[in-house]
Amino acid sequence: MRAAVIVFSLSALLCSCCIADRDAAKWTARQTRVYKDAVPDARTAIAIGEAVMLPVYGRHQVLSQRPQVAELQGDVWYVHGYQPPISAGGTAEAYIDKHTGRILCITDGGE
Repeated sequence: MRAAVIVFSLSALLCSCCIADRDAAKWTARQTRVYKDAVPDARTAIAIGEAVMLPVYGRHQVLSQRPQVAELQGDVWYVHGYQPPISAGGTAEAYIDKHTGRILCITDGGE
């Protein structure tokens, strides 16, 4: 009787592990799904760029560099602000992967 209980317990544990592995595989597949274009256009790139630049450079700095410009360079959106030619320093810049939406780099573009 004791052996039957042990065998039953082990088989139940094995089944639950198999189900957990199957569910983990499904989650990993969903988690790593890559959409064709997570950032399909310049307007979306600018919205994302401003959202990630605001906490880094501050509201005043980012909004004073409007209008923001987004240029597609290969598969990467390059988002940067406007700066008059006579002013010193750089503008806030963000590089965003077109396919995943991942932020590749945030910089001030200063030299």
